[in-house]
Amino acid sequence: DVGDKHLIGLLDAAVKKMLTFLGCRSLIVQFRRAVKVEFVYGQRIFVPAEPLSKRLLLRVSNVLMRNAGTPNDKFAYLMQGLCETLSNRDDLRLQCVDIAVRRANELFQQTCVRQDASSNEENNIEGTREQQTQPRKNLNDLLSSIKVQKTSNVRLIPGTHIPRENPQDDTNEVS
Repeated sequence: DVGDKHLIGLLDAAVKKMLTFLGCRSLIVQFRRAVKVEFVYGQRIFVPAEPLSKRLLLRVSNVLMRNAGTPNDKFAYLMQGLCETLSNRDDLRLQCVDIAVRRANELFQQTCVRQDASSNEENNIEGTREQQTQPRKNLNDLLSSIKVQKTSNVRLIPGTHIPRENPQDDTNEVS
């Protein structure tokens, strides 16, 4: 029937856009009227042939994510793009899917830029830490080279205790 061919062509184009963004080229998606629930058999994903909707695309994305074979962070961005841009109508157009995939790609690119900036910042911090340890080392050498001289010119107030390294000496009062 002509209506089914048009619908399946629309669904196929929409899912191919999602697959391209995700990089899942080895999976084959087939739409069938007889299928009521999405399922996977080998490298084929069978999906109900129903009007293009946000709900259907989210279900397909979920099936793709569970059966992709490798972890892929882009699934989260695709889900966010679908949820942010698509309405809950049951008669979406292909341009809506284009917008959702573009939004997912924007989110992915923003995250990549942030991660690169964060990585560069961490590298700069590591370099700074290395630079900071050098002066500390020199300061410690300097302090250890200073000799403390004992003087007898210090006047103490009667009844005060002088802290000593040896606790047995702390019982003596200075007068």
